[in-house]
Amino acid sequence: MHQRHLASAAEWVKERSHLVRGVTFATIQRDQPYLFIRLGTYLERADNTARILSVKTRQREQADLVADYYRLGAVLRSVSSLEAYQDIYRDAIDADRVAELLIFSARVPRSLRFCVDEICEILERLPLRSGRTARRLAVQLQARLRYGDLQEVYERGLYDYLERFIEYRNPKRILIVTYCVAIALEQGLLFASDSRTNAGVDHVSTFCKMTIFEQPGEGAIVLLNSGNLATTQQVVSRLRKHELIQACPLTAMDSIFSVAELVGETLRAVIAHSRGETIGQSDVDYSATFLVGGQIRGEAARLFLVYPQGNFIESTADTPFFQIGESKYGKPILDRVIRPDIAMAEAVKCMLVSFDSTIKSNLSVGLPIDLALLKQDDLRIAQRFRIDLDDQYFREIRQGWGQGLRKVFNELPAPDWLAVDREPPLPSDSQR
Repeated sequence: MHQRHLASAAEWVKERSHLVRGVTFATIQRDQPYLFIRLGTYLERADNTARILSVKTRQREQADLVADYYRLGAVLRSVSSLEAYQDIYRDAIDADRVAELLIFSARVPRSLRFCVDEICEILERLPLRSGRTARRLAVQLQARLRYGDLQEVYERGLYDYLERFIEYRNPKRILIVTYCVAIALEQGLLFASDSRTNAGVDHVSTFCKMTIFEQPGEGAIVLLNSGNLATTQQVVSRLRKHELIQACPLTAMDSIFSVAELVGETLRAVIAHSRGETIGQSDVDYSATFLVGGQIRGEAARLFLVYPQGNFIESTADTPFFQIGESKYGKPILDRVIRPDIAMAEAVKCMLVSFDSTIKSNLSVGLPIDLALLKQDDLRIAQRFRIDLDDQYFREIRQGWGQGLRKVFNELPAPDWLAVDREPPLPSDSQR
């Protein structure tokens, strides 16, 4: 869009937004849909005000007085509060007063205080059987704004205060909503994990969820993780620190069982520490799950599933594979195909079909896929491979599996008791 048309386009958007709001208020019933519309409005309004003020605060650190004056005026205009400021203070635009107006004012519709007050009121009108955590967080935030002041803000720092508000208003943490699979075969171990993390639809990133500890000839250990990203990274960091402090690599431990035990203890300690630091945010999920597998000299390859509580289980011939994360979509094909005695190439193919089914059904799981192969008694990673969007074999797997499913489905017979294409039987004499 050309710059000279930008102002008219913005005015057009504003007019249509006001029209939609007017129609909503004038016509919709005051029931739950209306309340959720209002709830979303104030959530977004508070978020926008905090983000605009936060950005302008960072810019202000390098601005002179003249630029500061115009920048503060732009802030007030962008949140439709310039007239309110002039009506309340009747003075030149001042940074402290702008912050006070947009954070603590109970009369200005764009202020954080006003928005949170409305959010609390709306939540109270919704059914009590759900949303207790939302009510608790909203009331806590309301108390901070109702009884806070600028001195508290500046002691923390305006920018940090606003960033904290944004985080508290939406207390999500980066979660590894993932899909990981590990398979124990007679030929060795096979590991695979996707690489997508998210904290909502607007915060999607790529992180490798596979960690390898290896000393060729002595042993190799693979960790796959799912859950809170901060938790999993702390666990891995503590394991590496343990190697340095003890001057002993994990592959020098007496068994994979001992490694799984160490991972469980470390995981439990990290979660307890994180929860202790954020007692007021009990809704934050710090849990994580690990798959731990490998082989150390002197024993066969072994595979464990470590739970957030620190306890763990080991794979058996009856349960030759473990999944963590979004397991439900890819489990049926694994249940039907995977056995300890199948070839590793067949297991890789089955695993990729399992990933394709999961990616197809859940947007939180995505490429690239990391694979690692550990052959029995090799005591090293035989192969590590990453599958991305350009991988020709994975495209063939996706296409072939989709076409094969449709072909088999079309060949299945229709139920003989469902007479959809038959003419209805003639009524009997007694039915006439």
